[in-house]
Amino acid sequence: MFVVLTVQGNSISEVRDAAQAGARAASLAHTPSEATQTGRAVALGALPVGSPTCLQADATVSTAQWSTGWVTVTVTCTAQGASGVAPDATVTESWTEAVETGKVANG
Repeated sequence: MFVVLTVQGNSISEVRDAAQAGARAASLAHTPSEATQTGRAVALGALPVGSPTCLQADATVSTAQWSTGWVTVTVTCTAQGASGVAPDATVTESWTEAVETGKVANG
């Protein structure tokens, strides 16, 4: 049981950090389309996909609030359970960043 919590703990911080990095990168983009591509690539690139702490990952970028100055990245990662006995755990984290000043008008 202790190992499961450790794996999940590492996954939570990794996923949160990836969502934050993706949102920051997306906030620097010039258009919603660029924000979506950049935010997703940066978020996924920040994860150790294929490792026990992140067997599979996905990242989505919401630019629904782009015109009001916000972008959100949500990252989901599936972590392996302890010793293959415990079930895999899915961790999802989101991070919202303000779009850099002057770029909102391009949306």
